[in-house]
Amino acid sequence: MMDEQPCQPRLRVALDKHRLTGSDRGGSQPFLIGPGEKLCLVGDSPDALKLTDAVVPLAAQRQKLVSAEFQVIDSGSFLVIRNHFDRTLRYRAMIKPSNSREAQATTVCPVRANLVTLEHWPHAIDMIAFGDFAAVAPDDPTDCR
Repeated sequence: MMDEQPCQPRLRVALDKHRLTGSDRGGSQPFLIGPGEKLCLVGDSPDALKLTDAVVPLAAQRQKLVSAEFQVIDSGSFLVIRNHFDRTLRYRAMIKPSNSREAQATTVCPVRANLVTLEHWPHAIDMIAFGDFAAVAPDDPTDCR
């Protein structure tokens, strides 16, 4: 089980710079997160999450909150996703390694209900684009993709 602390965003750039614009993808546009940042995503369902720059009290937003925190340290890059919904969530992500000009798709694991997942890459990453959150049906596999 996760702690009961509120989600407190840490943004290094303006809120509107945390959405990937101009993409040709249907549906919602991915969220962007840089090193040292924490994003709080709130919505009535996993596929309708909105980014907020306000502190989100957990008691008021249970079943409506996902948070993401990104850190780069000596041993690599880490993305921590906290799922406060009562169902397992799947999402997709792309990373832009520091030594590359191009972003690339990456494998991520589903985030179980009311738990945390940790993604690790053994190198520095400049930016992560993530989104397309969706609830995993009870009979669907929960493998990393």
